[in-house]
Amino acid sequence: MLDYSKLYRLGNKLGYNPQLVHTSQIRQGFTRKQMVGFANKWEMSEPAKWSFFDTEILGATVIPDEPLRFIYKRQAKLLQYTKCEVCFHFFHESVVELLTHLGATGISYYPTIIEHKKEKRTITDYWGLQISGRYGKMDALRSERVPHTLPNGNIVKRNKGIYFENDNWDGLDFSVGEHHSFIVVSERMRTILLKNKVTGVVVEPLTNFLWS
Repeated sequence: MLDYSKLYRLGNKLGYNPQLVHTSQIRQGFTRKQMVGFANKWEMSEPAKWSFFDTEILGATVIPDEPLRFIYKRQAKLLQYTKCEVCFHFFHESVVELLTHLGATGISYYPTIIEHKKEKRTITDYWGLQISGRYGKMDALRSERVPHTLPNGNIVKRNKGIYFENDNWDGLDFSVGEHHSFIVVSERMRTILLKNKVTGVVVEPLTNFLWS
């Protein structure tokens, strides 16, 4: 039986995230099966922006053939792990080198270009994450329903604990689900990230995570 207390959701500590540039990042001929606001299997007649494919890029089913461009407008220093509001995740090159040296599984990288607006400089030492590891559909029936207090004081019910149907997880260090943007990491990877004090990283056991 899968020990969910030794699987962790990879979270980001702060919200100082790069913002995706929605211009010039284009590629012809993609078909997205489900796109909000468009019919299923709508064929792009104009160049498709990379932002349409955030989930596919994260899940390594679409591989960028050029560096993706982002902008950063905050004054705070970028952390070693950061992400966009959508499904674009980034590691600093020092973390990439560490994970590559230690043989991390289920992860690969693509180059990015981040324009730092405040400092008027270009950053090229962050790499986008692509996750080939997979976990299965979430099994809500195995989660515990618990009360949760919202910031406004209202109390709502939330599911506590993430579990997969039939304990379906491929055992790789990094994994994502077919329709979920969050990354699950192994016990080994949690230890590596925390031991090396990778900034921006928050890891929470799946058994503790609240979701609706």
